[in-house]
Amino acid sequence: MPAVRIDVDELHVGRKKDPQGYYVALVHKDTLGKLIDVVQSSEIYVDPYGDIIILRSRSWKAIQRLINYARSRGIRVLERRE
Repeated sequence: MPAVRIDVDELHVGRKKDPQGYYVALVHKDTLGKLIDVVQSSEIYVDPYGDIIILRSRSWKAIQRLINYARSRGIRVLERRE
């Protein structure tokens, strides 16, 4: 599995669920502050992993809300469609 580099002001989102049934998004820890409003108001779980923050949700609607909010804040959204 190749390493993923997460730059500041980037949100990486996968459309495929993980084995536990969650949609997953990755963000740099410095960018989380810009997204904290929508993360706290949605059913999104925050899992810190070094400089990378893993955001998980069972709801695609919550992830879509996060994507739209990130774009409105000038954060580049990279969607993986596999």
